[in-house]
Amino acid sequence: MRATIVAMFATFFKFVDIPVFWPILLVYFLALVAMTMKRQIMHMIQHGYVPWSRGKKSYGKGGGKSNK
Repeated sequence: MRATIVAMFATFFKFVDIPVFWPILLVYFLALVAMTMKRQIMHMIQHGYVPWSRGKKSYGKGGGKSNK
């Protein structure tokens, strides 16, 4: 309720209308995404799930090639 009242106050009065430089918002957004993803990826690694691989794994002696 308090946040709604403050938001209404800020909407109706001109002196709280401050300009925002969009590159700063972009950098802020990217920093938040990076921090969140770092935390999520660390959690996935901790539980044994990694959403990417560093190349194809080969099984057996042939290295993935068929022996005909």
